Amino acid sequence: RYPFRRGVRLPGSAAPQRRRPRDEGVDMSRNENGIDRWVRVVIAIAAVVAAGAVGFGTVGAWILLVVGAIMLVTAVTGFCPLYRIFGLSTAKSRA
Repeated sequence: RYPFRRGVRLPGSAAPQRRRPRDEGVDMSRNENGIDRWVRVVIAIAAVVAAGAVGFGTVGAWILLVVGAIMLVTAVTGFCPLYRIFGLSTAKSRA
């Protein structure tokens, strides 16, 4: 039998972690379809190429690299935060 009561913390020990219910948190379900994701990949590649054409040391190149990175991340994850804000979705509904 364990000598301590459940929930009793020893000095120097970390507080027990509480689990959040599954319905809490950020909903990051997919809201992009396959074509939308491929278009984003193409835009990301084009932005990186354009950044190289502008010159990687310029402000315009940094802006293009950031746009390309955002497009690539949203394409890989299938989730676009702006779609969620505006209530849009190009993904097939699971009805």
